[in-house]
Amino acid sequence: MLKTSRVPPTAHSITTMANSRRTVRKILKAGEIAWCQSADNAFPLCVALPGRFRNADWTTSTQSLRYRDSMRSLILVALVISSTAWSSPEENLLGQSGFEEPQISGRTPETDEGLLPVESETSPWSYFSASSETDGGRIIVGLTNEIARTGRQSIYVDFEKVTAKSRVAVLMTKLIPVKPSQAYRVSIWGRIDRKRPLSLDERRPFTVLDVDFFSADGKTKAGEPIRGFQLIPGRIIPGGPHPLTFVAKKWSESSSQFSTPEGAALLKVTWKWQVPTDEGETDGVIYWDDATLVEDNSPPPEKDAVQTGGASANQPALEQNPAEKQ
Repeated sequence: MLKTSRVPPTAHSITTMANSRRTVRKILKAGEIAWCQSADNAFPLCVALPGRFRNADWTTSTQSLRYRDSMRSLILVALVISSTAWSSPEENLLGQSGFEEPQISGRTPETDEGLLPVESETSPWSYFSASSETDGGRIIVGLTNEIARTGRQSIYVDFEKVTAKSRVAVLMTKLIPVKPSQAYRVSIWGRIDRKRPLSLDERRPFTVLDVDFFSADGKTKAGEPIRGFQLIPGRIIPGGPHPLTFVAKKWSESSSQFSTPEGAALLKVTWKWQVPTDEGETDGVIYWDDATLVEDNSPPPEKDAVQTGGASANQPALEQNPAEKQ
């Protein structure tokens, strides 16, 4: 396995490295660190050597380097990997939000006692539940190890032949520390169940995304909350193709960008999965995994999917509430 240093290269040093025959200054035994240097001495590249280079005797001469071709290939492979590894991934402010705890077997419903570890200090969650009514069908939520985007587990929302109106399931975070006037991106990944898919030819459920902002005391509201809606599995466009946001063959990300208001020190994210108020039946299962909240310093889209109503296939849009009209 290759390992790279945290010292960022320049574009010039990368080009020079790829086109040069500079040598390794020092090679230790396999698994230890080899310092590779570009022609302009701009950056060190750290590589953990595979076994075939163990105890190899390298020189520092540019004219005589044993195993030169093999080592050159190794350096170039490391270079490709390292060029994408200098920037550490954005910190997920939700922490352990991959639904790996508690470890369960099979599909395990949420109970009145609670399933997600909301009391744990490392858990980002404060609430996970669904409407308790059973007349007119019910919504069941819980954990499963049947499928996961990463890790071994995900959560599921099971609309079990729901004909009643406005039934809802809720996943809510704790108060998360944030910076005022800072752009953020919130997301979660969804996937439709193969055996019981949610389809366009039935009464479609929808996701509601709520983001509420608070001052440092955790009680005083700061600025206006953000709300977005997203139909599951997708929208129906009259006379045109019907884009499916969520399908059974792959995971699809549902994401939104927003900026915190001045004075905001904390925020709370709530996902709701709800059936509309019109007549019909909703039956099927959708899985969710890998919720994230990260600082977003990328250029904003032409229309912010949440704040101004612009929408793409994977962004909840501020539009007419689907509970009122589909």
